[in-house]
Amino acid sequence: MGWPTLAAHLTRLITTPTKPSVSQMPGGLVSVRLVVGLAVLVVAAGVGAVIALGSPAPIEQPMSFSHQIHAGQIGLDCQFCHTSARRSTVAGLPPLTTCRGCHLEVKPDSELVAPIHAAWERQEAIEWMQVHDLPEYARFDHSAHINRGVDCSTCHGDVASMETAQREVTHSMGFCVQCHTENDAPLDCTTCHY
Repeated sequence: MGWPTLAAHLTRLITTPTKPSVSQMPGGLVSVRLVVGLAVLVVAAGVGAVIALGSPAPIEQPMSFSHQIHAGQIGLDCQFCHTSARRSTVAGLPPLTTCRGCHLEVKPDSELVAPIHAAWERQEAIEWMQVHDLPEYARFDHSAHINRGVDCSTCHGDVASMETAQREVTHSMGFCVQCHTENDAPLDCTTCHY
């Protein structure tokens, strides 16, 4: 569903008379037109913001971590490291014990994993930079999507082919509405908005 179709759908929902009819309500059609006008402005501003922002700058992480090796070549499932995804709104980041648990056995002397051992010795977490974020007025529940069988790559792109995870998919309202429409998922505003 494109923006013109969505706008037409929202307009029909807002302007379809119910009992009492819209014209009998205080403010009548003026209130409805005002609401529709504001909705169109909000949508236009969102589209403009996505166009103005363009491609985001590459995300720099505090140490090298190759998704291409871990998820691509080795074939680790996303949820091996992002364990909260199936039971929480957030996917979460792996604790240092997950990284160290593997790298005590796998390439423990590699310079690439030295920061893991150093952080362990200092008893400090590795401060990974967030790659994906949503505006404060929107919400996304990873568990609802994972438990329905939505593949991580749908929203995050082909992370298994990325050296460092980057934003490959633009999480716009249009992207989400299109996916929800194609997959018979809820389209109610409160599904994604507070």
